[in-house]
Amino acid sequence: MLLADVLSGDAEFDIVLVYDVSRWGRFQDTDESAHYEFICKRAGKKIIYAAEQFSNDGSPMSTIVKNIKRVMAGEYSRELSTKVFHAIARRASEGYFSGGPANYGLRRVMIDSAGNIKSIAEFGEWKAYKTDSVRLTLGPDDEVAEVKEIFRKFVQLRWNYHKIAKDLHNRNVKLPPTVKRWNSNLIRG
Repeated sequence: MLLADVLSGDAEFDIVLVYDVSRWGRFQDTDESAHYEFICKRAGKKIIYAAEQFSNDGSPMSTIVKNIKRVMAGEYSRELSTKVFHAIARRASEGYFSGGPANYGLRRVMIDSAGNIKSIAEFGEWKAYKTDSVRLTLGPDDEVAEVKEIFRKFVQLRWNYHKIAKDLHNRNVKLPPTVKRWNSNLIRG
């Protein structure tokens, strides 16, 4: 929104107050975050960094410090992304579900910190404690049977996703709570 206002010329402000250099974005390409600052400066907007120890006065020293901080922010983002990916992969390898609604034919099971099943989660229900985990289990028998039939039609009868979705719709098969109509993307998932 800020950049849209600046680019359109409708900005009713002269100063952009930014917490620190990383607030423009933690991009791997430092030119990207510098570009956003440049857009504002070109439009006559002064940039003030509230939590930085340098004055954003265009001097060589402030330019060097900003670029170093942009590199550091990008590196922080890359490292954090790697750590999060590895943590999710490790938890998945232990049999835990990483999040989102369960696919059709499956249900989410809440597991406490001792590994005991607490409950089967209803749609929209989330784990209560950070120490809890979630695993997937088979859903109702009718849904499991329908998933098996979907696979049979796809593999043996060579039906495409669209034809399977249309068949489910025509037979009034109950939809998952997250969707309004059977569709190809849902079948593929």
